Amino acid sequence: MKSTHIFIFSVITVLATPLAAETEEQAISRKLANPISNLIQIPIDFTFDSNLGGNDQGERTVVTIKPVIPFSISENWNVISRTVLPTISLNDVVPGSSSESGLGDAVQSFFVSPKTVGDSGWIWGVGPVFILPTSTNDYTGAGETGAGITAVALKQQGKSWTYGALVNTIRDLDGDIPIETSLIQPFISYRTANAVSFSLNAEATFDGVNDEWSVPIKFSVSKLFRFGKLPVSLGGGVRYWADSPQAGPEGWGGVLSMSIILPK
Repeated sequence: MKSTHIFIFSVITVLATPLAAETEEQAISRKLANPISNLIQIPIDFTFDSNLGGNDQGERTVVTIKPVIPFSISENWNVISRTVLPTISLNDVVPGSSSESGLGDAVQSFFVSPKTVGDSGWIWGVGPVFILPTSTNDYTGAGETGAGITAVALKQQGKSWTYGALVNTIRDLDGDIPIETSLIQPFISYRTANAVSFSLNAEATFDGVNDEWSVPIKFSVSKLFRFGKLPVSLGGGVRYWADSPQAGPEGWGGVLSMSIILPK
């Protein structure tokens, strides 16, 4: 009987013990997994791809700056600005030239999103997206202006899991060079108690003008560090091209990432 009482007391004690509070590092890692969180951050990605060009001997290196800035527009709503600005270097890809490099076209998105999560647990945002003609030559971008709509929906379960998808569709505005692209980007990530994140996503882009898909699948691991008081996420991984346009990249590529979290 005594052992029974001890067992019952132990069960009640476990059930009555509150779950450990989320640490600041865990909270930052959770927000980093949310594309429309209220963090001010500057992600920088480095990607390397090979087997490009007509002879499959070309290489491409891309450094992309992707600042995310949230704005409060009312008591209940935020607008999250997401900018994607790539710098592209091509080697043995362009016929008659050993290398070309320059800025690509920027993609600017604005998501209107509620500040609080509803009973369903889903976080969402929707808004306009634009292509801006920031490319510096014909090989790194079309140099055209486009506009469309973008949306994201995700769910975060506990301290560990995030899953969802981001989509957009863009059409050209001036008509000189037709633009008709659509993006479907499903993602899932898992975070450990010491702020290590494992992420898997795909960026399936459809070019409606040329009827071609680009589908890189990326797996990466990142860890949150502090440089003084400044939180910085550092990571790396690989990506595999499940599909790509003619003369596009094939096989495996590499990814490095850094995200600098700024104070509000």
